[in-house]
Amino acid sequence: MIKSKLCNAVDKDCKPIYYEHNCGGIMTILEMLGQSAVMTLLGMGIVLGFLTILVFIISQVGKLMMVKGFNENTAVSASLAPAKAADSTRMDDSAQICAAITVAINEYRKSN
Repeated sequence: MIKSKLCNAVDKDCKPIYYEHNCGGIMTILEMLGQSAVMTLLGMGIVLGFLTILVFIISQVGKLMMVKGFNENTAVSASLAPAKAADSTRMDDSAQICAAITVAINEYRKSN
């Protein structure tokens, strides 16, 4: 066990300060810092491992989809063609509404 001496206003004799942990043993501040560093690195390692596995799985599923032909864009683009025409009509209506609002604001400002 590493003994560390910390002096503070309460402990004027500057005796070693120990902390008890769950197992009934005694830990110094340095031991607690060491244990917290190990736990931090262990947690980071687990997250890194999980993310690596996740990237591997996603890349394999992407390759599988390309092999099976699920990435065909022709069927999707054909089904979106009517929606694009409707969007252009909406844009024309939106531009007309915006112009009408602008004119109304200008007329209001002139009269007030």
